[in-house]
Amino acid sequence: MPELPDLEAYRRNLERLVLRKQVVAATIYKPGRVSVSQEEINDLVSARIVALKRNGKEMLFEFDNDRMLAVHLMLQGRIDVVSGEEEMRYKIFALNFPDASLIVSDPRGWAKIRLDPEKPAAPDALAPEFSFDYFREKLRDAKAKSIKTLLMDQEVVRGIGNAFSDEILWEAKIAPQSPAGHLPEETARTLYEAVQRVLLRSVDEILAIDPEVIHGEIRDFMRVHHKEKKTSPNGFPIKTKKIAARKSYYTEEQVVYP
Repeated sequence: MPELPDLEAYRRNLERLVLRKQVVAATIYKPGRVSVSQEEINDLVSARIVALKRNGKEMLFEFDNDRMLAVHLMLQGRIDVVSGEEEMRYKIFALNFPDASLIVSDPRGWAKIRLDPEKPAAPDALAPEFSFDYFREKLRDAKAKSIKTLLMDQEVVRGIGNAFSDEILWEAKIAPQSPAGHLPEETARTLYEAVQRVLLRSVDEILAIDPEVIHGEIRDFMRVHHKEKKTSPNGFPIKTKKIAARKSYYTEEQVVYP
């Protein structure tokens, strides 16, 4: 599933491709994955995209008629910007412009489209609202819940999933099974700083590998969450373990806080 760094890389490139474009048609191909009717989505026709934002794993398209379209790609969804002649499989939704189309597709049919979504209660992992004080409070509330599970909880912090939680925990040298509520204050601060550092660095690394990326998951740069890598950058063997039903990658460099 695309996570925060993937979506932020997509957002930057999509902004270049579709910002200020005027919608000439908006089409729902899979009504079960779009939370509004075709009649409601037609309100986007004639509107221009004035901003592209991101919150967690959702892409947000803002229009000059004060409407907002939210796209969540789920596990295998993707966004393409194509010429009018190209045909896409597994289409869920499309915005047509005079010279191109933005298409959301998904072979599993899980991608979600919403119009004018409410602002989530949980902050994005790179938003100012995700402060250390907020994070420390959530750690205390979590008690015995594993720190990996907490980082992936979208009702606590938005945007971090299985892959980047492993990278963040390796960066902070915290074992993924450690109870979140047991982290010492200094360790919690180290983890908070690792969240910011890893996510921002990963956006840059994704764009360095593919400067025009708007879909797909680039993982070659990852330090430990990579099925073909055997050791961490420091030479420690990479191990795997199921945590919260997810395959986690870690090394003995990471401390278990009992």
